[in-house]
Amino acid sequence: MFSTRPSRLAGHANRPSFQIELLFMFKCYLLIVFCFLANSGFSQRRISAEDAIGLAFQNRINTTPAELGLQQQQQLLRGSNSFDNPELEYEIDPYDPTVLGVIVPLRLPNVYSSRKRLQKERIKLSELLLRLNNNEINRLVQNTYTEVQFLNARAVLLAGQDSLYQSIKNAAQRSFQAGQINKLEELFASNEANNVNNELQLIINELAAQKKALSYIINFNEDFTFDTFQPLSLDSLLYSVSDSIPAAVQQQILQQQIAISQKQLKVEKAELLPQVNAGPLFGLQNADEGSKKLGFRLGVSIPLWFGQNKSRIRAAQTGVQLAEAQRRRGLQDLQRDYQLTKSSVTRAQKNISYYNTIAIKQADEITETALRLFLGGQVSYIETLRNIIIAYQTRSNYLETIRSYNQAVIELRYLTGNF
Repeated sequence: MFSTRPSRLAGHANRPSFQIELLFMFKCYLLIVFCFLANSGFSQRRISAEDAIGLAFQNRINTTPAELGLQQQQQLLRGSNSFDNPELEYEIDPYDPTVLGVIVPLRLPNVYSSRKRLQKERIKLSELLLRLNNNEINRLVQNTYTEVQFLNARAVLLAGQDSLYQSIKNAAQRSFQAGQINKLEELFASNEANNVNNELQLIINELAAQKKALSYIINFNEDFTFDTFQPLSLDSLLYSVSDSIPAAVQQQILQQQIAISQKQLKVEKAELLPQVNAGPLFGLQNADEGSKKLGFRLGVSIPLWFGQNKSRIRAAQTGVQLAEAQRRRGLQDLQRDYQLTKSSVTRAQKNISYYNTIAIKQADEITETALRLFLGGQVSYIETLRNIIIAYQTRSNYLETIRSYNQAVIELRYLTGNF
């Protein structure tokens, strides 16, 4: 349809000023944006992903809760094998001397050792939870940093697209006023330019929000720049051909919960053993005898309520079974997440290779060819913009692919504990 009106297109194609404007915006917008970002970065601190992780660990808000949990369990270790509180008795009898007694409940040594071993297992669990907390902080920082890099790269791409589209929009308006194109072409050029500009503003706002979120995590209140958005390196040991997930902290936590349940069962069984009550008795001065006497009391507490005692043991046995069931379920979930993440990494790697070898080059050729044909009066505004849209969508998809790949690599590091 549009190729039947070459005279209208040639009219504006022969204007040198328009050609210079359009080609300049297309060829030089990336250089302009780069120079702008570089100049603005002189007064800002560049923070790499490693720097952000280090700052996040310096932010005590991120690590203090887990560290305090470990400290609390360590403090409880000393009291795990302590004796029960003594009992003070004061007996007054009108026919016998007044007696003051101190009774100390004493359990068999197995009870105290079982309690201590249980508390040591709880300390190990707290240490594992601290490691898991550190891994989660690491994952959060890397994911947020990757999102900031992606949004910045997206903003740069849209800024160049916006500059080019605004030039085409202005040219379309001039051509319409000169009667060289119809209203549909002018509206289409304006609509596409406005859409790109609106998307650019949304991305800029989202970028500011993500940078603020990262600032909260790393406790850095100044403005900063960041590394160029590119695929993360993948350790060959991390990405093995094995179908089994390597031993990670999540697995160790699941196993440690079983160990705690088993030690709890031993404590409950030890609690059923008899308890010895012993202590001195002091016969206070009696008005008739006028002397003091010293005695000793020794007793044994026998657990006679077998029903309630056995119910605690059965509950502890069920706790062991529950921990084992949770471990099997947790390992299944970890294995599933591991396989899905590995698949995502493989898929994203192939996509990145495709974009680097074929798609990006074709997108550049489509853009250059579309503009050359447009300036030569061989295609219309609508056809030109449609081709450029395809090219820019390819570049946008490439950024999305890098984003997906980086997120998958970060998740793989988290699942394997290889940060």
